Amino acid sequence: MFGACIRVFGVVLGAALLGCGPSLDDRGVAIANAMTQADAPALRDRPALVAGKYNHMARSLYNFYRGAVPVYRADFRDGRTEASRTAFVSYALPWSTGDAHPENFGLLLAGDGTLALEPNDLDAVDRYPYHWDLRRLVTGMVLGARLSNEGDEAARALVVASEREIAEATARAYADAIIGYADGAPLERIVDRGDVPLLVDLFRRGNRDLVARAELGDRTMLIDGVRRFRRGVLDDAEPENTQADLDIDVLATIPSLLARAAPSMPVPLAPDELTLLDAVREFGAGVASWPRVRMVALVRGRTDDPGDDLLIQIKELGDSGADGFLPPGRFADDVPHRVRLGRALWSRPDGDARWTSSEWLGMPVSVRTESEAQKTIRVARLVDEAGTPEAIVALGRVLGRLLARLHVTSVDHGPSAAPLLAAMVRGREDAFAADHASHAVALADQVERDFESFRDALRVLGPTLGLRRDPLLPPPLADLRAVFGAPPAIVPFE
Repeated sequence: MFGACIRVFGVVLGAALLGCGPSLDDRGVAIANAMTQADAPALRDRPALVAGKYNHMARSLYNFYRGAVPVYRADFRDGRTEASRTAFVSYALPWSTGDAHPENFGLLLAGDGTLALEPNDLDAVDRYPYHWDLRRLVTGMVLGARLSNEGDEAARALVVASEREIAEATARAYADAIIGYADGAPLERIVDRGDVPLLVDLFRRGNRDLVARAELGDRTMLIDGVRRFRRGVLDDAEPENTQADLDIDVLATIPSLLARAAPSMPVPLAPDELTLLDAVREFGAGVASWPRVRMVALVRGRTDDPGDDLLIQIKELGDSGADGFLPPGRFADDVPHRVRLGRALWSRPDGDARWTSSEWLGMPVSVRTESEAQKTIRVARLVDEAGTPEAIVALGRVLGRLLARLHVTSVDHGPSAAPLLAAMVRGREDAFAADHASHAVALADQVERDFESFRDALRVLGPTLGLRRDPLLPPPLADLRAVFGAPPAIVPFE
């Protein structure tokens, strides 16, 4: 099916073995294998978008960490690496987000118009071993510490010297919260954190943009009193992030999708809000989801005032990658059902009033609010007062407790994992924190090495890591080309 420096089964070979130029070491080959095996279906239909994802991952260490979940999954299942190694093993298999790094938490706008800190990416939600997400979180905190205070090496050095403390504080907060919840503590909804500078800033900016409806000003314009999307690059600092026209036949399917999705929203769109004013294809957003179809629909608000209009994001979903940890391996009927189950992880059912999932043109999709108020935690904001060791420790404690809340939440009327998890850590909280901190720091070291190996693999194997579409296969169908669209110009990572 594919050619050029790969096996039929999709395993990338050292390029020198096939006379294709310089070779990779074993780790570079393993990384390329994991990524191309996960991305093979997309590489068949939209190789330019997958190449854009890989290029985006190669630009920064944290982008690589976000996009390299297939590498993490391969290492975790291997059992001999820092991804999964721990002295604290539990048979609990709690529901979790599947990728609990710090930038997958942020503000969500609930049905009553209030903002709360929640997991804001449910694409990979499923049942996982508890330490799958705990290790992702603690390692993400260590990497965030190493990337903090850009341009201020002295401030960064202070944080890096405290990375072990940051890791232990995050894991210890998780353990303490697990025990508290097992003992009957109420589940926490985080609506304000005055003692964590990064979260103070997050809520300040979120509430500011909520009042201003900033997404309307940033992404749309009024033409003869009717709101329409802007097209092209919206921010010169992010030239690959663009809004583009949808094929007219694709555009015609959006109203029926919204009508199907509305009844399963926590707060369904009213009939007036199902009036489609415009829709665009968005390119260049996210990291792992960079190649996926992402659209934004502009719908009429409840009144004739164009300031009342709403933006709704529609994004293609994939499998979680978690199947197989324990029988039966799958715990939901299909992908949309799995993602809807994940809403139970929020502190209230309407954590995002419009968030649901459905199917569109044969593919599973999420449907959710698009609002500038829904700010995401960014490690790039770990600067100044938010970039001190104390501030990052405080952030880690909040996120550790929040992850514990997810892991003890009952989903689909199932039992809570709290008793099993609490029994594992009670009386051994310090040892638990030290264990997970040690492995997370070691994994962060491995991620840094893997980042360079990944960049080397792109140089040796090319922009799609050696995976090539067989030229004898027919090209994608016209309707698929219309759905996937043409990606923006890619700015090379070097």
